[in-house]
Amino acid sequence: MSEKSQALLEAALALDPEDRRWLAEALLDSFDDGAEDEESIRIATERMAQVERGEARMVPWDEAMRMLGR
Repeated sequence: MSEKSQALLEAALALDPEDRRWLAEALLDSFDDGAEDEESIRIATERMAQVERGEARMVPWDEAMRMLGR
């Protein structure tokens, strides 16, 4: 990693969480080639079908975050 990249990382890590989240999303979006979107839609569609068939259940966001330890 270059010194410039290291300095940029350190500056980014010093941001508040909401700004870091925005920056991370913006950086990830800069790599978007559309393939991930198609895969995400396929996965979401299958997950929803599982819920509708009763094979999976939905949980509230805060419960899901607790389950993930966040």
